[in-house]
Amino acid sequence: MRNSTGKHYTRKHEKRHRKKLYKKQYEKQARKQQHEKQQYMKQQYTNTRKEQNNTRKEQNSTRENKTTSIIYQTCNIKQK
Repeated sequence: MRNSTGKHYTRKHEKRHRKKLYKKQYEKQARKQQHEKQQYMKQQYTNTRKEQNNTRKEQNSTRENKTTSIIYQTCNIKQK
Protein backbone atom coordinates (compact mmCIF):
# COMPACT_ATOMS: atom_id res chain seq x y z
CA MET A 1 0.00 0.00 0.00
CA ARG A 2 1.02 3.60 -0.54
CA ASN A 3 0.22 6.71 1.41
CA SER A 4 -0.35 10.20 0.00
CA THR A 5 3.39 10.85 -0.40
CA GLY A 6 3.81 7.65 -2.41
CA LYS A 7 5.79 5.74 0.23
CA HIS A 8 4.94 2.15 1.06
CA TYR A 9 3.49 1.30 4.43
CA THR A 10 1.89 -1.72 6.06
CA ARG A 11 -1.41 -2.37 7.76
CA LYS A 12 0.36 -2.07 11.10
CA HIS A 13 1.36 1.48 10.25
CA GLU A 14 -2.15 2.21 9.10
CA LYS A 15 -3.57 0.84 12.34
CA ARG A 16 -1.14 2.91 14.40
CA HIS A 17 -1.95 5.99 12.37
CA ARG A 18 -5.69 5.45 12.77
CA LYS A 19 -5.20 4.98 16.51
CA LYS A 20 -3.39 8.34 16.71
CA LEU A 21 -6.14 10.02 14.75
CA TYR A 22 -8.82 8.61 17.04
CA LYS A 23 -6.82 9.72 20.07
CA LYS A 24 -6.52 13.25 18.67
CA GLN A 25 -10.22 13.37 17.90
CA TYR A 26 -11.05 12.12 21.39
CA GLU A 27 -8.77 14.71 23.02
CA LYS A 28 -10.24 17.46 20.86
CA GLN A 29 -13.77 16.41 21.84
CA ALA A 30 -12.77 16.27 25.51
CA ARG A 31 -11.29 19.78 25.34
CA LYS A 32 -14.42 21.05 23.64
CA GLN A 33 -16.67 19.51 26.30
CA GLN A 34 -14.49 20.92 29.07
CA HIS A 35 -14.68 24.38 27.49
CA GLU A 36 -18.47 24.14 27.18
CA LYS A 37 -18.72 23.03 30.80
CA GLN A 38 -16.58 25.97 31.93
CA GLN A 39 -18.70 28.38 29.87
CA TYR A 40 -21.89 26.92 31.41
CA MET A 41 -20.50 27.21 34.94
CA LYS A 42 -19.37 30.77 34.26
CA GLN A 43 -22.85 31.66 32.95
CA GLN A 44 -24.49 30.08 36.00
CA TYR A 45 -22.18 32.06 38.28
CA THR A 46 -22.93 35.36 36.54
CA ASN A 47 -26.67 34.61 36.60
CA THR A 48 -26.64 33.94 40.34
CA ARG A 49 -24.57 37.07 40.95
CA LYS A 50 -27.04 39.14 38.93
CA GLU A 51 -29.95 37.68 40.89
CA GLN A 52 -28.20 38.38 44.19
CA ASN A 53 -27.44 41.95 43.12
CA ASN A 54 -31.03 42.49 42.04
CA THR A 55 -32.43 41.19 45.33
CA ARG A 56 -29.92 43.31 47.25
CA LYS A 57 -30.95 46.39 45.27
CA GLU A 58 -34.62 45.65 45.92
CA GLN A 59 -33.98 45.21 49.64
CA ASN A 60 -31.98 48.42 49.75
CA SER A 61 -34.64 50.36 47.88
CA THR A 62 -37.41 49.10 50.19
CA ARG A 63 -35.23 49.91 53.21
CA GLU A 64 -34.61 53.42 51.86
CA ASN A 65 -38.30 53.87 51.20
CA LYS A 66 -39.13 52.81 54.74
CA THR A 67 -36.55 55.15 56.28
CA THR A 68 -37.62 58.10 54.16
CA SER A 69 -41.26 57.50 55.03
CA ILE A 70 -40.36 57.30 58.72
CA ILE A 71 -38.38 60.54 58.43
CA TYR A 72 -41.30 62.27 56.70
CA GLN A 73 -43.68 60.98 59.36
CA THR A 74 -41.50 62.26 62.19
CA CYS A 75 -41.08 65.63 60.45
CA ASN A 76 -44.84 65.93 60.01
CA ILE A 77 -45.38 65.09 63.66
CA LYS A 78 -42.83 67.70 64.77
CA GLN A 79 -44.38 70.37 62.55
CA LYS A 80 -47.88 69.80 63.94
